[in-house]
Amino acid sequence: MLDQVSKEWITLIAAGIAAISGLVGVFLNIRNAVTLPQRGALRKILENDINGISSCIYLIVAYSKKMSNAKSDAAFRNFLKLAEEQRQVLNKLRSNARYSLWGLDQGFRELRSTPMYISHYKHSRSGKAAKKIIYISTRLRVSLDRAIIAAYVAGLPPGRWSRLQVWFWGWRLRTYFAKGRKRAEPHNS
Repeated sequence: MLDQVSKEWITLIAAGIAAISGLVGVFLNIRNAVTLPQRGALRKILENDINGISSCIYLIVAYSKKMSNAKSDAAFRNFLKLAEEQRQVLNKLRSNARYSLWGLDQGFRELRSTPMYISHYKHSRSGKAAKKIIYISTRLRVSLDRAIIAAYVAGLPPGRWSRLQVWFWGWRLRTYFAKGRKRAEPHNS
């Protein structure tokens, strides 16, 4: 009798597990059927702008670096002009993808400021401060690139970790520049 009860219990437990796994499977299929078109729609929106955004954020940092390495004022002004053109393009693309890349907008705005930050160091462009701004801007650009690619691949807005990294490097860029300006301003006695 003990063997009969244990066999019945084992059969009942196995049937319960099968029923639960079947319900979980149905739930996952329904969820995927609902979210799959949404993910595809987000990818479609990003598809139009992803190459332009990636190119702009790369070129803004690259031209800023060239500004800091410029040997003449004419070359400096030329790279500043090129960076300004990329800033304008990024403004347009950023507004198109604002909702698809929710949480990255502040990072785009901070990165756009890099050429302006470097222009404040025009007379000491090969100095430590300009190099640090380029370093932080590069880290911000890399975190933006990673967040954009992850959003595109997943078909979802950027995750918390990606948004946090972008926020951190944007904050570092803004605060480093602000502290540098305060050090450079003469004190009134």
